[in-house]
Amino acid sequence: MSKKYQHLLSPLRIGSKVVKNRMTAANYKKHFIQGGEEYPTENVITHFVNKAKNGAAIVCFPGIEFASRVPGDHYMPPYNVSNNFNQHYVCQVADGIHLFNGLCLAPLMLNLPMTVGSSFEPGKMPEFYDVSDGVLSMYIMGDPFCEMFGQHYSKPYPVEALKDAARVTVEQSLLLKSLGIDGIIIGNTRFLSPLTNKRRDEYGGSLENRMRFIMDVCRAVKEACGQDFIISTNITVPEPQEGGWTLEDAIEACKMLEGLADIVGIYGDEIDPRHVTQFEPKMPYAEACAAIRAGIADRPNRVIIETMGGYTDPDDMEEIIANGTADLISMARAFIADPQFGTKVYEGRAEDITPCLRCNKCHRSGGSDPWIDSCSVNPTWGYEHKIKRLFDDPTGVKRVGIVGGGPAGMRLAIMLRERGHQVDLYEKTDALGGLLKCAKGVSFKWPLDSYKDYLIRQTYKHGVNVHLNCAPTVEQLNREEFDYVVAAVGSEPAMSPIPGIDAPNVISAVDAYANLDKLGHNVVVVGGGEIGVETGMHLSEQGFAVTVLEMTGTLAADCTPTHYRSLFIRAWEKDEAEHGLKMLTNARVTAISSEGVTYVDAEGAETTVPADTVVISAGMKPKMDEALSYAAAGDSFYLLGDCKKVANLLTLNKAALGLAGLI
Repeated sequence: MSKKYQHLLSPLRIGSKVVKNRMTAANYKKHFIQGGEEYPTENVITHFVNKAKNGAAIVCFPGIEFASRVPGDHYMPPYNVSNNFNQHYVCQVADGIHLFNGLCLAPLMLNLPMTVGSSFEPGKMPEFYDVSDGVLSMYIMGDPFCEMFGQHYSKPYPVEALKDAARVTVEQSLLLKSLGIDGIIIGNTRFLSPLTNKRRDEYGGSLENRMRFIMDVCRAVKEACGQDFIISTNITVPEPQEGGWTLEDAIEACKMLEGLADIVGIYGDEIDPRHVTQFEPKMPYAEACAAIRAGIADRPNRVIIETMGGYTDPDDMEEIIANGTADLISMARAFIADPQFGTKVYEGRAEDITPCLRCNKCHRSGGSDPWIDSCSVNPTWGYEHKIKRLFDDPTGVKRVGIVGGGPAGMRLAIMLRERGHQVDLYEKTDALGGLLKCAKGVSFKWPLDSYKDYLIRQTYKHGVNVHLNCAPTVEQLNREEFDYVVAAVGSEPAMSPIPGIDAPNVISAVDAYANLDKLGHNVVVVGGGEIGVETGMHLSEQGFAVTVLEMTGTLAADCTPTHYRSLFIRAWEKDEAEHGLKMLTNARVTAISSEGVTYVDAEGAETTVPADTVVISAGMKPKMDEALSYAAAGDSFYLLGDCKKVANLLTLNKAALGLAGLI
């Protein structure tokens, strides 16, 4: 065990069971790894067992349900364990996790209208039932993309339905225990919040009444399955709305759960903020979690407190455990960005852990993208079960020259060194990093800056021969007799054909980041895509008076939609309120002059916005001509990254993986 992380890697006792360390693999579905099978396939079994193999002490295995899949659902189907023929596959998951000294917990979502085996048959309970009357069905979703599905549910669940749900949960728990599952995760936070539970019976009103349903379920499961069957449940941090769930409620709830639940997870009060992005603090719920744990610290039989929300840095995690903020740390993206996260923690190699970008593309990279699992920094995610079959071992050591020291060039160089090849990397500037250099000093781009530093660190650590301030010629590369030459020279800003675009007060967004001292006070950003909005935010935070003009009706339409867009909106609205950032949609720019920028709005009215500096954010274009100028170099030649097609880190990392596997 690494002495560096002695608290994080220390064991913890839960009843008669011992948790090998304080790291848990959080509850998340790997949506697109299998097809319509109603049992975990070998792909899924391997994925979850590998979490225990690579350090997770508790592995949450989601997807277990007691019904068939919903037709037309693109997401991973439920593992229908009501079918006896599917049960032994679940046993294999639990057994594999146990093989590596881990515990396996299965989330049960207590989806009352769909409770199988109850007198309310699936699909038979009338619509518009919820915890209480007048509750928005998608409350705590937060994401505006989900609002289209929201409806006001007008009737509370009948008391008999709640009691029936508790009975069925016991039956399900007994079955899961027989399959080797060590415990369950249960919860329905809408019962707990006064904002969503307005019932007028024994399940609403006081905190004791609002806790009654979850306590009844926990008590019944413990009585049936035994005290050693682990129960984990979740509560939220205090809600900011008046009359909402409070810190005192959370502390009292933890006291009331003593002897009924073993673990209480603390997470955000809304779905989207739980999937923290770069716009939130690094550990957004740590302070509330520490207060809740401190409130029960003197209880001899207190529940174990688990903190959730964006944890990826083992140094932070060590401090969290050492200072008593929490007893366990739940992680999802840490194990996605780097499947060997736990192994590297045990070896004390935090500097080798791939940083998560908090981009939330792991849910789905974009609304029009294929239905596949993706990670911006881990191109093997979704392929880990077949990666060895896809790529042959190298037939010998090859010499490879890579032109371009941006993220594509660095990542390929690292992968090629891992395959045993000799690599020379040429960068025409005095530092590696490419466009990622723009992230330095930007308050909300710290994950990108960390990723840039990681790539640079790994490039040198892997023994890549780096040539800075060097733009090689074809002749120079051929003198080196490379087996392969790869052009990864990147992209450059695209400049729209707007009258006045060549004016001296016009600058690209890329150049603006590096030349703040050359900008005038009044800045107009032309282009309100994701980069344009981010540029406007950064410049306004630096004290400039900024107006962003977007020709369409939607700002940042190209950003990640799932668990990201709503948080992005909150961030730019904060800059609008605090820093005076102005953003206009349906504003088609028609001219640029030394005085300002002229645009036409949706009604055809023309307006000129005064501007000392005009920043153009009209996208990027490949440096394809520069890349192809190296086509005669080496025995084989390839293009990689933005010089081939402008995309993003997710795309270029996958391209680097594919190319490395061919060499």
